[in-house]
Amino acid sequence: MRETMPRRIRAATEAKPELAGMGTTLSAFLLTGDQIVMAHAGDSRAYRLRGGEMVQLSKDDSYVQLLIDRGSLRPEDAESHPQRNLVTKVLQTDPVDLSLRKEFVELGDRYLVCSDGLTGVVHRDIIVATLGEVADPTECANELIELALERGAPDNVTAVIGDVIAEEPEPEPEMPPTVKLPIVDAEVAATGAPVDAPAVLSIDAPGVMPALAPEPEPPVRRGFFARVFGRRHGRRRR
Repeated sequence: MRETMPRRIRAATEAKPELAGMGTTLSAFLLTGDQIVMAHAGDSRAYRLRGGEMVQLSKDDSYVQLLIDRGSLRPEDAESHPQRNLVTKVLQTDPVDLSLRKEFVELGDRYLVCSDGLTGVVHRDIIVATLGEVADPTECANELIELALERGAPDNVTAVIGDVIAEEPEPEPEMPPTVKLPIVDAEVAATGAPVDAPAVLSIDAPGVMPALAPEPEPPVRRGFFARVFGRRHGRRRR
């Protein structure tokens, strides 16, 4: 990613010189087993909702964040600062060092990646409430975008939501076909004499392996990341 994205941006600017100087922020997740890795550059944000509490996993690469780190600006004053849109790190034509973070996931975790078009106009408490109330991740992402647009979002609004769920069990295999044949005495079978109330034996059809009882399903390992739900939504306010 560190090399690929700048190369693609460079190719775009070479194809269209008017795009020279373009760049992009990045907040991305990589899922590996029961751990999740975040890569970040710029002022887009990544959050995790767990047990009703939302934690910001990313740290803004911005001028106002530098002021906050130096103690020159209070966090609550950052959103109204006249230079709040100045970023100190973005992906452009040259590779940059991404901020990385890794943690274990837990069942029920919900992850949100979004642009500042959402967080700049929708209050944190409303984002937390929406993430907790709207179960379907795609509907939840749509709801967050609508909330931002209703509040006059001045920039692109993008939201991606991923849920950690239990691993889905594999479907049970189908039982092989069987046929039922009467059990007869060898001498009777040879003479063709009738047999009263023969016993019945169920055997496998020719060419089919005997059916085995399915093994019990192993318990789902807590915290195993099954898959991500949700997709990216981005719209520019008209």
